[in-house]
Formats: sequence, structure tokens, C-alpha cells
Amino acid sequence: MSVIGAGGSGGGFFQDPTTTKVLSRIIVRCGSRVDGIQCVYTDGSMTSSHGGTGGREEFFNLSPNEAILVNKIYNAIRIFTHLSQTVQVWSGSEVDALQFQTTMGRWSPKYGGSGGAPYIIRGNANQKERALMGFKGRSGSRIDYLEVFTSTESSSITCY
Repeated sequence: MSVIGAGGSGGGFFQDPTTTKVLSRIIVRCGSRVDGIQCVYTDGSMTSSHGGTGGREEFFNLSPNEAILVNKIYNAIRIFTHLSQTVQVWSGSEVDALQFQTTMGRWSPKYGGSGGAPYIIRGNANQKERALMGFKGRSGSRIDYLEVFTSTESSSITCY
């Protein structure tokens, strides 16, 4: 399942394969923008790296029984009305920055720069969330557009 994403229309299309594997790490290459992204799973396998090789390489590791749950995209004006597990994206014609929140309430660092309009891809307390499994979007030397790719199974975890 995929939800609406954020960013521009440049670059070529990419999509991580559908999987039932458990996400253990997200690798982000970034500087003033998000240059690249890649997922690593608990069995050691990983997706292809999307985007370019610029910027610094950053790692966001997930603990066992920790996930990033998502459901819909909202304009960031609503960001403080009901926070639950989220993926935040700042974008214009490219993805400027990303940040993740987990089911344990942990936030990743903000990867990327300070530009772009903020969007929030987040769980909705009125619906069952789905675990982030990978990404799809558009990329060239940077990530131009990004959607989250989620599990097909609904989570029983409730957002508060």
C-alpha cells in the first residue's frame, strides 16, 4: 500500500519491492537536501539505494518491536493537533528534509536542510496504521519525490 507523497516531478521513478520483511534501519544521504535513501531489513537484506551519493551518510536504526507507522499525508498546519507516529517531509521541487517518529515515541534527527514546505505523513487514530516497509518516488542525483511504501497488514497498535 502506498500513500500520497511529497516533492516535485523531476528524476526517474523508483519503487522498493513489496516485502514482508521487518525494517531495521533507514539509510539517508543528505546535506542541504535529501540526496539518497535506502532500507535495511532484520535479515540483513537491503533495497537498492535511491538518489545520489552526495552529502553525508546517516543511519536511523530501529529496535526490535519498534516500527514507523503511517497512514495519510496532511498539510503540516495540522502537525500539532494530534501527533502520533509519523514521517515528516519538507519539500519543494525536491525533498529537502525527512524526519521519522517510531512507535516507541523516538524521533530521528531531521535529515537534510531547512528549505521546502512541510508535509506530514502520519498515522490516523481513527484508522489502523500500517508499518513503513520502504519507499517509492522519483530521483536523480537527489530524491525529487517520495512516498512511503507500507505493509499490507494493518497494525493493532493504537496511537494516542
